[in-house]
Parts: sequence; C-alpha cells; structure tokens
Amino acid sequence: MPPEAQRTLLEQHLFPLLDAVLPEKRESVVTVASQLKTSLVGKPVLDYEAKQAEINSLLRELEIDSKCSCLKKERSKRDQLLEEMISSLTDWMNDIWSVVYEYHVEFALAHNCLMLAAETIETMIKTNPG
Repeated sequence: MPPEAQRTLLEQHLFPLLDAVLPEKRESVVTVASQLKTSLVGKPVLDYEAKQAEINSLLRELEIDSKCSCLKKERSKRDQLLEEMISSLTDWMNDIWSVVYEYHVEFALAHNCLMLAAETIETMIKTNPG
C-alpha cells in the first residue's frame, strides 16, 4: 500500500477505532504494533517497478550492443551486461529470500518478483544462447 494510503487508513479509520476501545486494550494494540514495526526494521525493500525498469534497460542495452557490434565490428559489451544482469538478479533473489523466510511478509509481491526474475533469465537464455 502506498505511504499516503497507509497514512489515510491510519488517520481516518484505525485511530478513531483506537479511541473507541478501553485504555487497556489501546495500550495492548499500540504495544503489539510497535513490536511489529521493530521486527521489520532492516527488511529489504522489494521494488518491483524499479527492478523491472532496470532489467528492461539492461535488456535494451544488450540488444543495442548485439546490433552495433555486428554492424561496426566493435568489441561487444555483451559479457559485461550479462554479468551485471546476473549480479543484479542474484542480489534481488537474496532480498526476496530474506523478506519471505526471515521476515515472513509480502508473499504475493515476492512471488511476482520471482516470476519477473524467472522471465528475465528465460529472456537472457533465449536471446543470448551459448
């Protein structure tokens, strides 16, 4: 949920609910919420859109490189670009693993991120055999 939507949910719906409960219950809810927030400190951010943009950019560079190196007989940056993509995906997979198995959150987002990683690897294999 975007930060602004989170703030709106809290201010318009959850805070009024807290005001309506007994003070002991309110303290209990606030304590549990604080513990949850503390337990998520350090959790990696899985920014699907940013990673997708990065991957698409690298794939475009790879495509351009393959066309230019053939036409101009220049030295290809193919290996360097593939290495950068693999490194980026490896780091991201570590973050996905951490979010799911260490923090036990964002399962649907992690699934989408894994699908993007798999699709990217499949594209890399299809467009760059050998």
